[in-house]
Amino acid sequence: SRARLTDFPESAAAATQFRQVLRDHPADANAHLNLGNVLLEQGKLREAGHHFRRASELNPQLVEAARQLRRMPAES
Repeated sequence: SRARLTDFPESAAAATQFRQVLRDHPADANAHLNLGNVLLEQGKLREAGHHFRRASELNPQLVEAARQLRRMPAES
């Protein structure tokens, strides 16, 4: 089976680090994207979608954020 971020305790630490970056730099599109990816792997779809949307708003050229948004279920 494929390893997931949630299989490793580092995933919670990564989420905490990205949240800390966003507290100091709320307009950091890459931090929103990275936090969204961690949250997606944790199964927190609604929160992940929020961060992907914010990353896209802050940097429309951030292709990965738009790609992740298209992959999200409609209710996220």
